[in-house]
Amino acid sequence: MTSHDVVGLVRRKLERKAKVGHLGTLDPAAAGVLPLAVGKATKLIAQLPNLGPEMKGYLGEIQLGVTTHTDDLEGEILSRTALGSLTKARLESVLKRFRGEISQVPPQVSAIRKDGVRAYKRVLDGEQVELAPRIVSVACLELRDFDPKAGRFKIYVRCGSGTYIRSLARDIGEELGVGGALAFLLRTHSGPFHLEQAVSLEELHRDGLEPHLLDPDFPFIGSPEGEKSWA
Repeated sequence: MTSHDVVGLVRRKLERKAKVGHLGTLDPAAAGVLPLAVGKATKLIAQLPNLGPEMKGYLGEIQLGVTTHTDDLEGEILSRTALGSLTKARLESVLKRFRGEISQVPPQVSAIRKDGVRAYKRVLDGEQVELAPRIVSVACLELRDFDPKAGRFKIYVRCGSGTYIRSLARDIGEELGVGGALAFLLRTHSGPFHLEQAVSLEELHRDGLEPHLLDPDFPFIGSPEGEKSWA
């Protein structure tokens, strides 16, 4: 499901088709936190506090030795490369280069507009899209697990808005000389909204919307301590 699909599902559950908006796109292949604003709360979206390089949190798994046109394993495979003798020390040394403020080229299959048209729509039409690099902030990039035989590793990331974990996967693989693509992604927080508060679509179907709504002032009075379990 796309973020737009989730917005539509929630809107259909409202008796008076009130406005519903999301607070930042989540890739269809990803899981985790997708904050929604309902009704008059949609007017607050532009006022939400920006946590800078701590704005988003992710757990991701990266597959080395492969590249795709989407920079994740959902896409068409472009190349495969033998892994050779990758070591944890070598991987850690490469990860250091992706902390702090870095230059990053977004995936060509993304919602970024190119000459007024979403990049992914141009790709679907058969175009080869080149997007300009931009500066993004990565406050934390931790190696959580590494399987050298499978060429897979897990990372925990805290970063600013606009950072693509798919691009991190691609660029880390490129630095290692074998290519890389994102295999799995879970968003653990978005601003003050954390995974511990998240409601599954199954719960929405079962309970309805009302029991799960937060007060509109919630984002402005601090965030829960749950993120510490991921840090």
